[in-house]
Amino acid sequence: MDDAEARAQGRREAAPAALVVLLLFGVLAAVSRAEKWELLGLPWWIWLVVGAPVLLLAIDLSLTYRGLERGNEALMRCEAFDPADR
Repeated sequence: MDDAEARAQGRREAAPAALVVLLLFGVLAAVSRAEKWELLGLPWWIWLVVGAPVLLLAIDLSLTYRGLERGNEALMRCEAFDPADR
């Protein structure tokens, strides 16, 4: 397994975990709002603020993984087409 494959596999495995954490923050925000909880005296929406970096991470992992896949597919097509064979 080369370095690019290892990175792609790591992103493939990390993306679902980031989405689970993001979902957890959303559930905490909803429950906190419904139950009138406060986190260190801050209102319920603080869970959404805390979850914002996880959202960015999940987007980055998802987009980069898809980009790697598309990039690899394009590379394979380019390698299959050799203008010198004409």
